[in-house]
Amino acid sequence: MVARPQPVSPAPSDQELRAYRDGVTASVGAMIDRGVQASEIGRLTASAHDALVARLLIDAQAELGPPPCPFAWLVLGSAGRREQTLLTDQDNG
Repeated sequence: MVARPQPVSPAPSDQELRAYRDGVTASVGAMIDRGVQASEIGRLTASAHDALVARLLIDAQAELGPPPCPFAWLVLGSAGRREQTLLTDQDNG
């Protein structure tokens, strides 16, 4: 994923981030209730995580300025394999 600074709305507040987390949690619960396969839930959860991280990287660059050199954000482990669960460790580089 490449995060490039772009004009965006203000960074999400703590309350907005909690609401996002709660929404993802509710969506996963609904998918479990409907019998969605775990592999599909993992892919969707990883996609939600990717969107959040991309936004946070953009917000950080908007607040702190451009990085001193080009960079890449690597997502490893279960998220990188698209098998993310709600409560997981983070393997990033």
